[in-house]
Amino acid sequence: MPPSPPILGGQDSEDIAPLTPQFWGEQDSEDIAPLTPESWGEQDSEDIAPLTPQSWGEQDSEDIAPLTPQFWGEQDSESSLHYGILVDVMLEEVGHFLDGLLHEEDTPGDEGEIFERLVSGELLRESEVFRLRDEDDLVEIWDRSLLFQVEASQEVDFELAGSLVAGNAPWSVAVEDFNGDGVADLAVANDGSHNVSVLSGIGKSYGSFGAATNFAVRARPRSVVAEDFNRDGVADLAVANALSDNVSVLTGVGDGSFSPATNFAVGDGPRSVIAEDVNRDGIVDLVAANVNSDNVSVLTGVGDGSFSPATNFAVVDQPYSVAAEDFNGDNIVDLAVANWQAKNISVLTGVGDGSFSQPANFAVANVPWFVVAEDLNRDNIVDLVVVEDRVSVLLGKGNGTFNEATNFGAGIGPRSVAVEDLNGDDIPDLAVANQYSGSVSVLTGKGDGTFNQASNFDVVGTWPGPVAVGDFNADGVPDLAVGSTTSDDVSILINTTLETPPNITISPWSVASLEAGQSYTITWSDNITENVQIELYKAGTLHTTIDTSTESDGNYLWTVPATITGGNDYQIKITSINDTNISDLSDSNFTIEPADFITVTSPNGGNILESGQSYNITWSDNITENVKIELYQGGTLDTIINSSTESDGSYQWIVPTTITSGSDYQIKVTSVNDTNLSDFSDINFTIQPQDIIVEPQDFITVTSPNGRNIFQSGESYNISWDDNIAENVKIDLYKAGIFNRTIASSTESDGNYIWTVPTSITSGGNYQVKITSINNTTVTDLSDINFTIENLPTEPEELPKISVGNTRITEGNKNKTAKFQVTLDNPSDEIVEVNYTTANQTAKVNQDYRRKTGTLTFQPGETTKTIDVTIIGDTKTEPNEKFKLQLSKPQNAELDDQVGVATIINDDKRQPNISVSDAKIVEGNRGRKNLKFQVTLDTKPEETVRVNYATSNQTAKANQDYKTTEGILTFRPGQTSKTITIPVLGDGKIEGDETFQLNLSKPRNGKIKDKRGIGTIRDNDFPTVSIKDAEITEGDDGQKQLKFDVTLDTKVDKRVEVSYATADGAAKKGSDYEETQGKLVFKPNQKKKTVTVPILGDFSEEDSENFTVSLRQPKNAKLGDKRAIGTIKDNDDGKNDGSFQTAINLGILTKEVVSDEIGFTEGGDRDTNDFYRFRVNKEGNFALFLDEMLLNANVDLYGSSEELINQSKNKGAEREKIVTVLEPGTYYVRVYPQGGDRTPYRLSLNLI
Repeated sequence: MPPSPPILGGQDSEDIAPLTPQFWGEQDSEDIAPLTPESWGEQDSEDIAPLTPQSWGEQDSEDIAPLTPQFWGEQDSESSLHYGILVDVMLEEVGHFLDGLLHEEDTPGDEGEIFERLVSGELLRESEVFRLRDEDDLVEIWDRSLLFQVEASQEVDFELAGSLVAGNAPWSVAVEDFNGDGVADLAVANDGSHNVSVLSGIGKSYGSFGAATNFAVRARPRSVVAEDFNRDGVADLAVANALSDNVSVLTGVGDGSFSPATNFAVGDGPRSVIAEDVNRDGIVDLVAANVNSDNVSVLTGVGDGSFSPATNFAVVDQPYSVAAEDFNGDNIVDLAVANWQAKNISVLTGVGDGSFSQPANFAVANVPWFVVAEDLNRDNIVDLVVVEDRVSVLLGKGNGTFNEATNFGAGIGPRSVAVEDLNGDDIPDLAVANQYSGSVSVLTGKGDGTFNQASNFDVVGTWPGPVAVGDFNADGVPDLAVGSTTSDDVSILINTTLETPPNITISPWSVASLEAGQSYTITWSDNITENVQIELYKAGTLHTTIDTSTESDGNYLWTVPATITGGNDYQIKITSINDTNISDLSDSNFTIEPADFITVTSPNGGNILESGQSYNITWSDNITENVKIELYQGGTLDTIINSSTESDGSYQWIVPTTITSGSDYQIKVTSVNDTNLSDFSDINFTIQPQDIIVEPQDFITVTSPNGRNIFQSGESYNISWDDNIAENVKIDLYKAGIFNRTIASSTESDGNYIWTVPTSITSGGNYQVKITSINNTTVTDLSDINFTIENLPTEPEELPKISVGNTRITEGNKNKTAKFQVTLDNPSDEIVEVNYTTANQTAKVNQDYRRKTGTLTFQPGETTKTIDVTIIGDTKTEPNEKFKLQLSKPQNAELDDQVGVATIINDDKRQPNISVSDAKIVEGNRGRKNLKFQVTLDTKPEETVRVNYATSNQTAKANQDYKTTEGILTFRPGQTSKTITIPVLGDGKIEGDETFQLNLSKPRNGKIKDKRGIGTIRDNDFPTVSIKDAEITEGDDGQKQLKFDVTLDTKVDKRVEVSYATADGAAKKGSDYEETQGKLVFKPNQKKKTVTVPILGDFSEEDSENFTVSLRQPKNAKLGDKRAIGTIKDNDDGKNDGSFQTAINLGILTKEVVSDEIGFTEGGDRDTNDFYRFRVNKEGNFALFLDEMLLNANVDLYGSSEELINQSKNKGAEREKIVTVLEPGTYYVRVYPQGGDRTPYRLSLNLI
């Protein structure tokens, strides 16, 4: 909340420290006067009159009119303005004004300028005041322990991109990608022109769309919805036609065009239509609200784009709008219907089969035009938003009932509402189209089901009615489309609330691995317009540049080089050609499999093969399918050696004896699945003949029965034959030259078989026996002459028993055939018939299989038949299902097992796995930044997938380092990737990298694979480490040490390290100083360390010399002054004078002033040096003054090792002073004249 009015003036509390310029960052600018509480009443500036409490009503200045009720007398409204409103506005604008002063301009709006107008005496109209109140972004200003909150800007902002020409009287707008280019398109239902306009989005061209293409529907289309009704992966349209009492369904082609409308009857006057699966069969259904027949019509989808006849459910008076969601937590879709005349909302609880219970009604204040269902307060319970003459929110209780409505103002004449997170805080907001005020109102949600005051944005046309949400400029931020019913256009408002930085995100592969030589589509998302470069990385190193510059359209067809090395450590990198910092690398490695190959190894050139001999054909390959082996001569196919044999690398081939001799033969081995995958012998080989030995031809000769034999039924007889074959034979009985039955399907070819003649066989004199090789049907023989079978009278034979077996089949995604085997336990001499029909068990007819009925016929002697039933494939994940085939009414047989069961084995993909990525972001020093977690599904879902998410602390703390965030993420069918945005709160504290968790839970229609994402907030606040110059008088004995102070500019609560090393200047290591290097370690909260360099004294008279000490490789710090100069001042005139050793001892320095007066009247430069020594027992501020001088003199301060700490060299007799902080220890002071003349002086040492 803003601070109370007394903070503005007259505040004498000591709790509020002055807001001085130093508070804003220790700036020294005199342009900004201190902002103390008193300054509001004591400011001398003529530009800004004092703001004291008295000034609100007693200000006499003519420049600023008194802020009395009379001040507001010139407003253009008759209503009075409450004092509290004025206070709120003034407090808000003070914040803007301060912002403008401190940052040269008020950002992001111009409210500071308006405030200056106000304090300069200009009158503000009430409309301007209320517009100012819409600015509701909080800025927090801390002064020590006190928090000031002032408003900075709106929470949302939209920019009107223009309008689109639709048909006559656009009444409803739907958003979907109709042409598969990844960019949102529009479908507009035009009430006046009786058609639907489809406008294809251009995406990155700032919300641009192509010209409208119109598709005819029926009379007065009032509502349009986009969904995939025929399950082909392409969006279709359903349009409610209010005057023709039907719903038109237009099937999408996939290129943005649609097939002619198919119409389905509903109730009288459909005003609204929605698409939802209301009977849980995985197929989208339609629900229409019918204003004249006071009911809703439910049309259940068949799955091919058609719908069953409507079932109607009564509601109350004049239903205008309908919404569908699960209101009572039973995972079944319910309905909410806005009844215009009845001024209430009817809730119909779903049963789960497409039917609904009697409605329960919930009152609203006025006539409801529109209703939407959404979880507004993040309690995982669906709520309702109702558009009346206001916006009403009914919070759900979770049992299908709702709390009383809470009302929120919008514009004038609201007609529709869309629910979406419009400002990036993961809280649902509302966008309301206002018919009479010609605007759209945006109400930002607070997360508890309440909303902030509306921000209004003008549209182009008149009488705006429908509003829809979509990303129209491909920046990842939701925009608005608003249709105007009387001006025949659609306004596009681009969301400028969230500035999305340029980015590229590579999509994961939809396949597990890539195969060399094959083509694949590389996909990515971005919000840039320039071209991109695509590269292939292997093991983190650039392998190949795939394309140096291609359009950033999100798709690139890449043929993997056939020669590429296989491996599982490949990644794709995509980079903007304009800015190499805008890039993305595949989140995980992918695999490239080497290309399939076949290589013939033998015969492969120079071989000589003899006809009639056996040889081994060999090859190498990496395939699993069978191969075809062929013989070529002179480049032309000669013989197919084997049309399909295992690809095991070896085949035994006997060269035919009939083959032509030649030296131009080659072997070709080819994959049976891919004829392009093959290999020839590299070099021709030779085939030559060998001595031919004529083998006898195989034969069979029936010897009995072979003419005039008489067989009696029921008796046993020997069937005999001659042959020269080894394999078994088949024995059949023929009657009048027609097959009668099989006597033996396979018996040894030993020339004899005992056959018992069936008693049921028909008498006759025209029988023959046929004997055939089971390996070669051309080797056969039939009795030369017919024989007779006499059927003696016997007892009636038992009828054969007929049975049907069970079967199993894998479902598949397309139609397949299940085969039931029907058998007789004995062959019959009669024709056998049996009826059959399918029946449901868990599988449903025309959903899982096609109905099959009929009559099955067995000819005499047949014992096996098959009944084929069509299985309807789908992509739903479901349990195995069963149906049965029932036999009935047998003729010439008895039923044994009359029911066969078919099991349809589900082969559809498991529920998709849900994973969340880790994320990293650099913290920032103020405000907030958005850390984005990517949540993905490993396969496209067939139904809506939902998962809960919530943040939790690790080293980062909620609402201190990041904003607590929770909610429900929803994947619509086909969607595989979503983003969760977590606000990260910047600060100026040095704290190290911190982490928090984003946890997934409670998945619906999916399984959690990776439930935790780690968010890393990288600290960008480091102390500055610097080193100061140092100076020392050389000395003679090599015992001196020059000390360099290394300091941090602020205390930190972590260990800081920095390395250092000396380097030569005029001074040389080894002769003037000792080479020194090492590492300094600052413990937590330690600010100062010392680098000590030994100085090597001598007796040589020489100029002053210097060397450097450099800092490098800081850890948990950044370098400031990284190089210091060490100066070695010579003290030699050829002898050692021991100046420091003769220093006057002033004792221990206390808070008393220590002074001395010493005068010199003559002497040279060298012997005018005066040295003093003193000690300090505790750390404190030290001040040294040298004054009362007649001539120029200087003063130096040295440490105990005679290293120079500080000095003063003011010109002439001006007072010299040194002010610094001293730690406990011994120090020296040197007083010396600038020239050769001595001068009297007064030396004062002060410990403060």
